[in-house]
Amino acid sequence: FNPNENTIINEPFGVAGGSDTLTIVGDGSKAERTFVYNSWLSQQQTATLTNTDDWWKWRILGSDFALANFSTDGVVKVDWGDGTAIETLTTAVHTFTNNSGYHTVKFKLDSGTYFKPSINANATHRDKVISVGPVPESMGVDFNLSFRRCGQLKTFDGAGSSSISNDYSFAWRYCSNLLSFPYIDTTNATKLYLTWEGCSSLTKFPLLQSSNVTNFAGAWSICGGLSGPFPSFDTSAATNVGRAW
Repeated sequence: FNPNENTIINEPFGVAGGSDTLTIVGDGSKAERTFVYNSWLSQQQTATLTNTDDWWKWRILGSDFALANFSTDGVVKVDWGDGTAIETLTTAVHTFTNNSGYHTVKFKLDSGTYFKPSINANATHRDKVISVGPVPESMGVDFNLSFRRCGQLKTFDGAGSSSISNDYSFAWRYCSNLLSFPYIDTTNATKLYLTWEGCSSLTKFPLLQSSNVTNFAGAWSICGGLSGPFPSFDTSAATNVGRAW
C-alpha cells in the first residue's frame, strides 16, 4: 500500500489489503519477526519499520563461514547464531554447531568507529552470503570492496548505513542475483567506480546523493536488467563517466 495514503504503517500488519491478518505458512515456532512492505516504501521508511538495533544481521548458508579480510579500528563482536558464545570477530573460520543450513549471523561494533567486511571475491565464502539486513545507525561501514562477487546475495538493506569512506568502488560488483538496491547515505561519496557492475538482476535503481562524486566509471556497466527511466544523478562534480551504463 502507498504510505502516503495510509498513516498506520507502523502498526502490526495495519489494514492493508482489507485485512489485518497475516498467515505464515510453515513452522511458526521459528518465525521471530516478519516484515511486510513493498516498493512504495522508501529506504528511510523501511528503516523506521525495522527498528534496527546495534547488531548487523546477515543470512548465511553453509556449514562454515569467515570474513578473512575484514578490518576495523576497534573491536567487532559476532554472534554466530548457533548457540556458541558471543566472541570477538577474527579472520578464523567458524564451523556452525547446529547444522549446515541457514544461519543468522550478527555483527556488533563494540568499540571503534568503523567495520569493513571486505569479502572482496573470497572464493571460499562469497557465495554463502544470501541476504544482509539493516545496518545499525551506531555502526560506520566501509563499503569499498565489501560484497564484491557475492553471487548469491539476493537482498541488501542499507537502512541507517553511513560509510566512513568516500570510496564505494567494487562494493557490489557482480552481485548478479541482487534483486533490488535501497537508498543509502552516499553524501560523502566521491568514487563509484565499478560499484554495481554486473548486477544483472537489478530492474530499477534509486536516486542517491552524488554531488561530490567525481568518478562514475563503470558504475552500472553490464546491468542489463535495468529498464524504464534512470534517476537523474547529480554529475556536476564528475570528471569520469566512462562506460558508466
